[in-house]
Amino acid sequence: MKDVFIIADNIFSPLGRTTKENFDALLHNVSAVKDHHNAFAVEPYYAALFNDDFLFSVLSGNNNYTKFETLLIASVDEALKQSGINAKDDKTLLIISTTKGNISLLESEVYDEQLQKRSALHTSEKLVATHFGFVHQPLIISNACISGSLAII
Repeated sequence: MKDVFIIADNIFSPLGRTTKENFDALLHNVSAVKDHHNAFAVEPYYAALFNDDFLFSVLSGNNNYTKFETLLIASVDEALKQSGINAKDDKTLLIISTTKGNISLLESEVYDEQLQKRSALHTSEKLVATHFGFVHQPLIISNACISGSLAII
């Protein structure tokens, strides 16, 4: 088997925009899980959510992509900047690891053929690959909470 080298990664979460920010937060016992009271739920609930300021700085001026796709593009962009990797290089492969993808669209939209296509991970994969010019089709790993670990393996 050929050697495989991981030279770029990124975690984009409510704890931070980079793997380092996320790891540092964990080392300092920082949690993004907070008590939420809003119109979406009858009862208060605990969750780690992106705050509106954080999302606005990423999403501003971008209407062609869903929230998930915009966050994914921002995360891939950060990993590419850190590594100096050329997305168009034939030896580069993008691995997308996600627990949810565009599943939130199912909460607010009418489920029809168009929504079925838009919520599919392969649709987001194609948009992101085209945005950066990746030569190869990205590999999607989506197995609930273990997605990140499986992507590394």
